[in-house]
Amino acid sequence: MQHRRHAGRHPRAHPRLPAGSGVRADMFATGMRVGCGSGESPLDTCEFKLGEFQHEDVPQINQWLRHAMMRKVRVFSLRMSSEEAPTPYLELDDQPLTSQHLTRLDLTLVQVRNSFLNFSSCPSLENLVLRYCEFWSATMISSKSLSSHH
Repeated sequence: MQHRRHAGRHPRAHPRLPAGSGVRADMFATGMRVGCGSGESPLDTCEFKLGEFQHEDVPQINQWLRHAMMRKVRVFSLRMSSEEAPTPYLELDDQPLTSQHLTRLDLTLVQVRNSFLNFSSCPSLENLVLRYCEFWSATMISSKSLSSHH
């Protein structure tokens, strides 16, 4: 079962998404703050679709990604919308992901650096989808478990 929560257009809303087998947030508001929920329940799927964002929101978005990994998410999707954002690429932290449970990572319109593409600490990662991403100082993708990547 997948839960869906539409974040409104109020710029400082702080909704708590339901803790279930999956969480989805569609966001198009400037400065919106959204979490993957609280509790210890593992997440099957966590999807974020983001439009307009402010530079000061980037650390929070990176924190969502790390929080999802701590919640043992299996499928994580972060999709930026170029039509809504003043700058299309969201810069992800230059730190490798660590997850024993992540099997699919789907990123759209993000900027990644070399260390982020080291998936050696994600032994279950089989599917990697990078759509319209920008690679800064990235020389290779490191993973022993990937069976497909686009």
